Parts: sequence; C-alpha cells; structure tokens
Amino acid sequence: MPSMEIEDIIPPFNLLYTVWLLKRVKNNEIDEILDDKSYVRVLNKDTVVKVKQIGGIYNPKLRVEILGSKDEDEVIKTLRRILGLDIDLTSFYNKILDSQYFSGLARKFMGAKPVVFPTLLETVINAISCQQISLNVCLTLVNKLAEKLGGKILLDSMQINVFPTVEGLTRAKPEDLRSLGYSSRKVEYILNAVNAIKDNNSLESIKGLKGLGKWSINYILLRGLGRIDVIPTGDVGFRNKAKRFLGVEKIEDILSPFKEYSGMIYYYLLLENLSREGIL
Repeated sequence: MPSMEIEDIIPPFNLLYTVWLLKRVKNNEIDEILDDKSYVRVLNKDTVVKVKQIGGIYNPKLRVEILGSKDEDEVIKTLRRILGLDIDLTSFYNKILDSQYFSGLARKFMGAKPVVFPTLLETVINAISCQQISLNVCLTLVNKLAEKLGGKILLDSMQINVFPTVEGLTRAKPEDLRSLGYSSRKVEYILNAVNAIKDNNSLESIKGLKGLGKWSINYILLRGLGRIDVIPTGDVGFRNKAKRFLGVEKIEDILSPFKEYSGMIYYYLLLENLSREGIL
C-alpha cells in the first residue's frame, strides 16, 4: 500500500480511543482494529485504508496506507473528518478537568475525539438499526447488511465488511433486509431513507421521514454531523451508563452544566463501559 503521514493534528489525540467510538462493540466488522492497534476501514466501496498512530497523544502523527484509490487527497480529507483530527477540544477539557465528577474520566481517555460516520447513508442506517434494541444486536444487523449488500475483504486473515453504497441499497428488496433480521417496519424506514438520500444527499432530505423521530435525528446530528452538544434524546443506554458511573439515580443536575459538551460525555461514558468490560 502507498504510505503517507498526517502530522497537522490538533492535540491531544489518541487513535485507539477514537476508533473505539466508531467501532463501539467487538463484533463490529466494518471498523476494525488490528493486533498492532492499526485502524482498518474500507471507504468508497473499494478503497482500503490502514491508519496507525506513530506520534504521542500530545504530538500526534498518523501513518496512513491506502490501497485502491486514485484520489489520495480525498481519502485523507475523509479520514480527517471521521476521526475528528481538526476538532479543537481545548474548551471542553478546560471545563471538564475542573469537574469533581468527570475529570478522572477525561484524564483516563484523554485524546478521544468526536467521530462521524463517513456518509449520511451510513449514519441514517445505523440510527434506524439501533432503535429500541441493544448495541450488540444493532451492530449484528449492520454487519449482516454490509456483508450481504456491500461485500467483504480479507486483510491479515481478518474479514472486513464493506458498508454498501446508495446504489447497492437502492437495488435491495424488502425481503433482502428482512432475511437479515430487520423488522418489516425498519425495512420500510431504511428503504424510504435510501430513496430520499439518493435524490438529495443532505440532512434536509430525511427530516420528517417516517421512522426518524427526535432520538434518531439527534443520533444523526451527533454521529453524522459531529454536534457534540446533543445526545440521542431519552437514550436509555446513556442514562444507565451515567447512573452507574456517577453512582446516583438523579443525574440531570450533574449533567446540566456540561450540556454544550453532552455528546463528549456520551462518548467518554461509552469508553468507560468498554473499559469495564475489559475491551479497552
């Protein structure tokens, strides 16, 4: 693979923690982490990228290997966006490190950046897939969808699933999705969203679509547009993580001063949960 380096990254940055915010669960076979802590992902259907951190958290540098793309600048631009390399979290750290509740959390996962999915399509399908089910079940569905409708590659004996394109999903029939385990209702939501994005690849195209309520729109704002001032409204998993971490039932007063950074707390509590499970 051709290799290049990314040096102009706003510190602090930790690739491993950041990638786990994309991966979320061990059974995610779309965003993969190799034994050497490299991040591997297939972009744009046929472009394989392998990313490894070669600088420290406070002087970050990445080595990027690219296979299959004729536009390396566009690949780097995409990586910068999905990994949050240009996001300055100074104001967040200034506030959170003074918190009696969250300073330890911030120090533990220092360098985790807010992430976004590569495309609006992937964001919306993740949002719909994760509605009212556990994260593990959700990612199992998304994995199956990617493998069946996007394909797969093998790298270092590891299977990496390729997220499908709009065109690939446009050709999908309702029974194709139902065979993967999606309910008839979610199949309807997904196919409606795909048709809307096909005609207009923007947030406006999906607003008001059946099946995309406030929870889903906030999920899309956070994980698709990088809005770290929002979290999926009423997210039970987040509330449970926050209660477990804080050791209290009523969390609203504790979280209220950090509303503008609620998405970052959402992410850091996800990392804390992964750490408690022995994954990190």
